[in-house]
Amino acid sequence: MDGNNFNGCIPPQLFHLPLLQNLYFDDNSLSGQLSTEIGNLTSLQLLSLPANHLSGSIPPQLFHFHLPLLRYLYLDGNSLNSGEVQPDDEEGIGNTTILQDLSLSRNKFSDAMLLLVLCLKGLNLLDLSYNDLSMEIPSEIGNLLPSISFLALSDNRLTGGIPLSMQKLNNLEGLYLQNNLLTGEIMS
Repeated sequence: MDGNNFNGCIPPQLFHLPLLQNLYFDDNSLSGQLSTEIGNLTSLQLLSLPANHLSGSIPPQLFHFHLPLLRYLYLDGNSLNSGEVQPDDEEGIGNTTILQDLSLSRNKFSDAMLLLVLCLKGLNLLDLSYNDLSMEIPSEIGNLLPSISFLALSDNRLTGGIPLSMQKLNNLEGLYLQNNLLTGEIMS
């Protein structure tokens, strides 16, 4: 249902379709918050809601045991924030290793979201560009994201240098760190 002019909230009836595997509502005018009832979609493998007007916090159900088959999560271009999801809230998130693509660019996510997603060991793609990140890139990032092939943290306010552990990212094909406040030498 991409590229239409749907508006209002995501219909709650959709959250009661236990066999639903893919949900696309890209480039519409959907608004409101993502319902915690999204955790009812236990067969969901792909959730794609970029370029809407969704706001509020991201439901913790997206990162916990509620969606055991979720592989692809695209929420770019909304006004979502970290909300209740905190970096010390690792109950269940460490077992969410099936998530491969996590694209959250152009939202209002804070440092807490970056710290949280570092627990997602199976990520191939992580895009947190154009958010409100203002910390140093965690020094252990190269150890925590062993499968990452695309990492975008551009257009934030990240500080400090590029961690040496990033040399361990053997699958990395794309690294985007432009338009931050990074300093120091570039590793060789």
